[in-house]
Amino acid sequence: MNMRKRQSGMTMISWVILIGLIGFVGIFGFDLMPIYMEYNSINSALTTVSKGVTAGETPAQVRVSIGSLFDVNSIADARLNDVDVKVDPDTKAIELDLDYEARTKFIANIFLVVHFQKTYTAGH
Repeated sequence: MNMRKRQSGMTMISWVILIGLIGFVGIFGFDLMPIYMEYNSINSALTTVSKGVTAGETPAQVRVSIGSLFDVNSIADARLNDVDVKVDPDTKAIELDLDYEARTKFIANIFLVVHFQKTYTAGH
């Protein structure tokens, strides 16, 4: 009885729970990391296109620029249809509206879905 008061530390069950929790968070992070890395590439491509738009450029020409950068960067999750290229009626500036979802399998039949939405204004 006296020996038990001096013992301290985690029990085997505590270690199993801790390792399981760390493993779960690790799997979660490793599954989401590629999605956010691809979003970073998409964000970089659209920022480059929005800064490179010249006066008088049409939305179709901007769409071609976006498509070529998506091909160069091997972007698979977002398609060209996920980027809406339009002219703002007030400022006459071209706006790029990104709106897409990326999905990845997590465990068994559970999927992780991440939704991205951002607007880029040409010249900014």
